Order: sequence, then structure tokens, then C-alpha cells
Amino acid sequence: MKKQSIRTAFVIAASAVCVLLTVLAAAFLILGIRTASIRDGHQALYENEKYQKPVSVEGIEVITQDVSCGYAVIEMFSAWSGHDVTEESLYTEYGKVTTSTGRAFCPLTERSFH
Repeated sequence: MKKQSIRTAFVIAASAVCVLLTVLAAAFLILGIRTASIRDGHQALYENEKYQKPVSVEGIEVITQDVSCGYAVIEMFSAWSGHDVTEESLYTEYGKVTTSTGRAFCPLTERSFH
């Protein structure tokens, strides 16, 4: 009887290890596929003729982004709400500019519009 319970425990442990290895293999396979798709080149955007023609929408002004995307959003909110908040004005006021992914970005944004 004792031999049977040891054998059962071994089979259960081996099955658990196999399941774990299968899950890990699947996770690494998915990671590899996603990584390969992210690292895909964007050269087609520069070479394909359909992307060479400028597009316009009536009533929408095209802007050139000269600030980070987070601060571009602040500038859009600022213009929409009638304020004049820019990345440069924030730097002048606070002496520094946090990155849009930094911890201080949200409080800085809240201070700018209250």
C-alpha cells in the first residue's frame, strides 16, 4: 500500500511539472510572437505610395508636434478650456518639466487646470 501511495504522489508531481512546463512554453511562445510583431519594421510607411499623399480633414488644423505627447495633450486641453498652458510655461513656472510617465505629471496637470 505504501508503494502505491508513493507512486501516486510521484505521478501527481510529474503531471504538475509537465503542466507547468507546458504553460511556460506557451507563455514564451506567445511572448516571442508578440515581440516579433512589435519589432516589425515600419519601412513600408516610407516606401508605400498610399502613405506619401498628405491627408486633410475639413475644419481640422494640422499641427507639428514639437513637445512630448503628454504635454501635447495638456496643450490641447489648455486651448480647449481657454487657458494658455504649454510645456514652456510649465517649465518657467516650476523650473522643471516632468516626463509624461513620471509620478509628478498627474499632479502637475491638475495644478495647471485648477
